[in-house]
Amino acid sequence: MKLPSNIEVQKFFGRLIAYVVVCVAIIAACILITEFAAPKEKVYTNESFNSFPANYIPPELNKSRYNVLLDQHSHTIYSDGLLTPEQNIIWHIKHGYNAAVITDHQAIDGAMEAQRIAREKYNDTFKVIVGEEWTNVRVHMNLIGIQQTVAPVLIVNATDDQIKTAIQETHRQGGLVVVNHIIWSGITPSFRDQLRSWGADYIEIVNENVLDNDSWAYCNSTGMGKITGTDMHSPTTVYSWTTLGVQHFTEQAILDQLKLKNTSFIYEKNGSKDYTLPPADNPVYHYVAPILYFGNAFENIYEGGTVTLIMGLVYLFAGFAVAEVLRVVKRQYWQYVNARQDPSKKKEGNT
Repeated sequence: MKLPSNIEVQKFFGRLIAYVVVCVAIIAACILITEFAAPKEKVYTNESFNSFPANYIPPELNKSRYNVLLDQHSHTIYSDGLLTPEQNIIWHIKHGYNAAVITDHQAIDGAMEAQRIAREKYNDTFKVIVGEEWTNVRVHMNLIGIQQTVAPVLIVNATDDQIKTAIQETHRQGGLVVVNHIIWSGITPSFRDQLRSWGADYIEIVNENVLDNDSWAYCNSTGMGKITGTDMHSPTTVYSWTTLGVQHFTEQAILDQLKLKNTSFIYEKNGSKDYTLPPADNPVYHYVAPILYFGNAFENIYEGGTVTLIMGLVYLFAGFAVAEVLRVVKRQYWQYVNARQDPSKKKEGNT
């Protein structure tokens, strides 16, 4: 068996390096576009909501008992939501709310913008309280009534100390902490007890359409506050409204009542069916959808742990190996074809 020459070895490693460089560039580009430049799949305008019927009236509405209908959990385009801050306000008004906490992930810019718009254009009818959803693998917490971002950088796997620090910083700013969607976050009963001992104020007992009866009972037995949230990222059906009563309809009065945990809620099992906004396709999204698909796939490989990362590298180099095999097969094939077409080369090859 003939060993490869130095030149062939150098060419092989040259191809390998070029392959790795190209793959890294493609992976980096896909991830960067997915994280920082991804167009929204759906697009809306303020006028999109004109197709809704008159503002929704939740069942069991009792204005003699409460005058605030609050959503404590929603998102805007400042994180992974599809609506602008003003569209977020309009959507809430259409669904019967007159107050909302805007809780973009690791940011308060969207909430601050929504609060400014609410004060200027909707002050007599709608109030916005600034919030932030502090998101990591261990826990999702809404930090309500803050003035500064508590943790602007995503912490993938927060430690106990980091969680306690986030709670303490929220309280230092005069805010409240809500533990979100326990029912699907994988939070164990012992960890729930820890969060309460560290100072968490509320548990979100309704998220989207799911009523968490276990958390409801837990709040009743421990004194933790009960609150609901739509977790709205795109216009969808609403199933719950947090209710409370205030003497003066101001942001501070609402926050003060939340601190006293004077809340109840309305839960409608079937939801506001006629108030779902039809999808509005964004043509630009479809042009870059394959890039976003690969960007999300590469992120999942990175976040999937050591085994997943190793398997990703195996697949990567397997692609190079397949390309090399195909290159050799192609070369042998054309040598065979040329030899058949030129008898002299065939004769020389046999001597």
